[in-house]
Amino acid sequence: MRPTRGSTTSVAPLARSVAGSNVDPLVRDMKQWRSELRCYRRLTRRKRAQFWHASVEEQSSSPRRLWRSIDQLIGREKQAGSPDILAADLQDGDAGAQVLK
Repeated sequence: MRPTRGSTTSVAPLARSVAGSNVDPLVRDMKQWRSELRCYRRLTRRKRAQFWHASVEEQSSSPRRLWRSIDQLIGREKQAGSPDILAADLQDGDAGAQVLK
């Protein structure tokens, strides 16, 4: 029988498969791990928000630096040009069009 999607993320199927008195410590450890993971994620979200808020506040007097930080925040950074294409290749008209294809 194929397990349902929810049963793979639940502690209950794992606890049922473990026999004997080791069930309680296993469940307790998994709950503790999940709790710690939630705390860690909360902390990283808070620290990330504090960092970006401070960066924007610090750079509010310089629009160029502010937009650079905003672009970095949303993942819109400048893409480096391809080193395989040279300016001389693009100046040849039809030959330049062939290079771009």
